[in-house]
Amino acid sequence: MAASMSMMSVRVAAAISRSSSHARGLRHVRHRLQQDVICSFHCQASISDSQQGSRSVFTSPGYLQSRSFSSITGQVSDEPAEETVAEEAMVVQERPKDYLAWKPVDDVYLHMHYPPQLKSFHEAMEILRKQDTWMFCRRRNKYADRTVTISVNLDMALKKKKLVDPFQSMLILPHAFKPDNTVLCFARGSDAQVAIDARADIVGGEELVPKVLSKEVKDFDYCVSSPDMMAELAPLRQLLRKRFPNSKRGSVGLDLPSMIHRYKKGQEYKCQIKGKHVNVAIGKLSLTNDQLEENMQCIITDICKHKPPEFGPFVTKLTINAFLLDGVRINFEKYLPAPVDELESVGLSSEQEKVIL
Repeated sequence: MAASMSMMSVRVAAAISRSSSHARGLRHVRHRLQQDVICSFHCQASISDSQQGSRSVFTSPGYLQSRSFSSITGQVSDEPAEETVAEEAMVVQERPKDYLAWKPVDDVYLHMHYPPQLKSFHEAMEILRKQDTWMFCRRRNKYADRTVTISVNLDMALKKKKLVDPFQSMLILPHAFKPDNTVLCFARGSDAQVAIDARADIVGGEELVPKVLSKEVKDFDYCVSSPDMMAELAPLRQLLRKRFPNSKRGSVGLDLPSMIHRYKKGQEYKCQIKGKHVNVAIGKLSLTNDQLEENMQCIITDICKHKPPEFGPFVTKLTINAFLLDGVRINFEKYLPAPVDELESVGLSSEQEKVIL
């Protein structure tokens, strides 16, 4: 009985505490409501006094707005606001396949993460000239004036199973940048005197063949010959190999002065089917950018002559570099010859074109 009475007293005490806490909560809510009513009264009083032009005794709290919504909306005009910002067309470019972006953010990046960044010729030369100022070289005095070289990748395809034949050529550049080549000329009689007048370095007839075989005469770069001397030069074919006079290369002919001048002043380049590219020097860094560009234009024009234009462009990639410097890819489109129409490639006249059209 005593235990039941104690339990009952505990329950009564808990109920009383709950009721007291509830009463305190009600008093707190009632107090907050009274404060809100007073604040709203202060706000309305300040608004009415401001409208009448008199100062109000009461001030509204800092966290309450001093103007009602109705007073603000009454001053807003119903007229639509004029659009002052012009709409700009947004061009969204898709990310290139297998790359991070189209262009790098700065000049330090990995080439494999971005598409090839093509430069103009003058921009590429400025990059090479800046590298030349700080690039390390063991023998700086020997390579002070670096040689500028271009690498031209070619599309050798003509038809499905036919390719452009291997070729090599010799041409004279508009701006010379290296010493003259040493030319040996095989000629006899009056042709020998013509070769001497054309400033050939070594001139001789049959008596010169054993000296070349014994390597007594060996300091020469190219050989030219008159047609009547080819029979006596047969023993030299295996020794001279690619330097042996050949009519296809233009080193055998009757016009000795022009041959000697071309091989003495010219720049040689060659292309093999396996490599499908041409590496050739176009000048030195001491030349101006315009002079180097003219030399490059002359070489590209001569290279494009070895493939008929109706089979598409011959050059697919052009890179310029210098000794121990990084290569820079160039936008080569403007250096290619103008495309030939199909009718012009066939050789039709203007009247025949009109009939076809």
